[in-house]
Amino acid sequence: MPEDARVPGPKKRWLTAVGAAVLAVVVLGGGWFLLKETRTTPAAAASVPAAAVGVRLVVQKGVSQSFEFVGHIKAIDKVELRARVEGFLEKRLFHEGQFVKAGDLLYQIEKVQYEALVEQAKANLAATERHREAVSGRVPKAVAAHAVSRSEHPVEANRSTRRIAR
Repeated sequence: MPEDARVPGPKKRWLTAVGAAVLAVVVLGGGWFLLKETRTTPAAAASVPAAAVGVRLVVQKGVSQSFEFVGHIKAIDKVELRARVEGFLEKRLFHEGQFVKAGDLLYQIEKVQYEALVEQAKANLAATERHREAVSGRVPKAVAAHAVSRSEHPVEANRSTRRIAR
């Protein structure tokens, strides 16, 4: 008979029997422990008093819905405002977020500086008018006296240029 086919000896049988006995004790002990725990849990739950519960009658009433969102708002249209005159702002005549229409007054500028600029412009206009009247009165006389040729004088040159352009 070959060596591998030998029947195990009494020592090996003894070790196998002891291993099987230890395994049986562990399995039976674990089962007994689990059964004991499941039996005591309902008893422990029965000893805890029931919680007090309040009761209310059903009433029908409206519920208001509210929503809160987190985010950023970006304008669709942007408008750049520029003053046509220079000056310091005295009042802002609108509130942020207010709807405005074309032609609505938005700001009020200090009148002192603006009125000074208007007066200066009027004075410049008056001086220019006086100068024009003085020059326009002298030119025909100078041209008639042949003191100035028509082509050399700016006013007359301008008139002749306009005639040629027509």
